[in-house]
Amino acid sequence: ALADALRSLILSLRYIEPKSRALPVMRHATNVWKVRIDNPKLLVASRIVIRVGSELSEDALRKIFVNQATVGSA
Repeated sequence: ALADALRSLILSLRYIEPKSRALPVMRHATNVWKVRIDNPKLLVASRIVIRVGSELSEDALRKIFVNQATVGSA
């Protein structure tokens, strides 16, 4: 189920204003996906939102990604 959820992954960069921009997600390894942010200034005034499509409930996805999401350089 987690692999299916990751296949539906959309990573969006959401500004404080209500506009968002989808960033291309690339497969890095088995069950590992990455996104490249070329402009570090975007991270200062923005937040990253991970959207996952799945048959799991939103609460279940939140619990999974608290333990599964890793932030680091690619």
